[in-house]
Amino acid sequence: MASLCRQICTQLDSCLADSTFALIEKERMQTDAAIVSVKHLIEKKDFESAFELADSYRQKAVVNAYDANLIELTFLAGLCCHYIGKAELADTHIKAAFYSAQAIDSCYATWCRNFLEKETDYPITGSMKDFPTVPLTAFPPKNFMDSVQVTDGIHETDTINAYTLGHLIQDLRLEQNVSQSVLCHGLCSKSKLSKIENDALQPDVALAAALLQRLGISGKVFPYWGNKKDAEFYDLQFKISHHHVPKEEIRNFLDKMEQLLDKDDILYRQEYLCSAALQSDSPAEKIAGLTKALRLTLPDFDIHQLCSYRLTCEELSILNNIAHEYRRTNESHLSSLYFLQILAYVDKTKPDILLLDRFFPITGYMYCHSLYILKFYQETAALPDLIDMSIIKRAVSCYAPFLFCYSQALGECQRFVEAHTAAIQAYAINTLLNHHKDAALVECFMEDFTIELIY
Repeated sequence: MASLCRQICTQLDSCLADSTFALIEKERMQTDAAIVSVKHLIEKKDFESAFELADSYRQKAVVNAYDANLIELTFLAGLCCHYIGKAELADTHIKAAFYSAQAIDSCYATWCRNFLEKETDYPITGSMKDFPTVPLTAFPPKNFMDSVQVTDGIHETDTINAYTLGHLIQDLRLEQNVSQSVLCHGLCSKSKLSKIENDALQPDVALAAALLQRLGISGKVFPYWGNKKDAEFYDLQFKISHHHVPKEEIRNFLDKMEQLLDKDDILYRQEYLCSAALQSDSPAEKIAGLTKALRLTLPDFDIHQLCSYRLTCEELSILNNIAHEYRRTNESHLSSLYFLQILAYVDKTKPDILLLDRFFPITGYMYCHSLYILKFYQETAALPDLIDMSIIKRAVSCYAPFLFCYSQALGECQRFVEAHTAAIQAYAINTLLNHHKDAALVECFMEDFTIELIY
């Protein structure tokens, strides 16, 4: 079986390398395959090769924000270090994986601790032996049925019973009691929307995704079904937002992005303007650039009327950044106003979990950061009771700065036991993400409250 595993992994590596998947999907699948290869090498006791592979893909998982893969690869890298005899590095990786998994309520933390106790001589020290972990839950096996036949009316587009994208948009709109004018405002004309709903017109992928997002549906699948231009645009956007590259290289990506735009590409232009605005170091310039981008699709935007709109993921992301930048201006009160309006919008429209996953973790950490910077410590400490933390925890790159500020606010409120727990989690996740300076700052700031991290 071991040789078969190696053959399959080799073939997968070759297929994925030559595939035409979008960059984000290709690298995600390559990371999944790497985890299997690492486990195969560990089983063969080739720990040096296993560590080298695990660490290389761990670095990619950090950049690409593949959180589940990142935690597992970090643990596997630490396990290899333990077997090799690199105790300090093993400790760094194993504890970063354990505490990070525990912080996001993942039962992987339980599995890690159980494995270490039963299968290794790794010393369980510090808070590792005391921290509560999520119970391991057994789920009943699923019985998979044969794939859907194309004659059942779902995939057969020639039949009169086909359920089309236009019908889906119309049904969602009517179900949510949203008028055509509200849904298409700034995106397209009512006439065009009517044609889409009546199957007289197929929208491009950007418009299809935007309409669904305004109805609370992620629409994330659409970039992978577009044409070559759509794929190029989203690959550039992914590189700008996820890859830590020098500013001059980002400028190069932005130039290439702009060259892809036509005069009618309002949605892509909005994403381009947003990415460009975020490169500025000035809060005022950022807010001006972001507002310009927002008004492409919401020309009469009024923050006090936010709940009367329907918003795309990009519009919500722009609002997050505007709210966050206001904390650094003379109008810092607008930061809380914007964030509270975003929370009210989410509560009213109830986006699906896939759409929330795309913007709400950023809302959570930016709001927490803004409240802390403005010295609203009680409000910062109370934030987990105000927002859905299960969504925030889905993105460890956002949860790390949230915990950083939250732990300090708890200390300021003299809730020292809770501050210690949050600080350990913040330290671990920052270590997981290679943010070692931030991890050191967490430890340093806790000393202000005479709290020593039992890590």
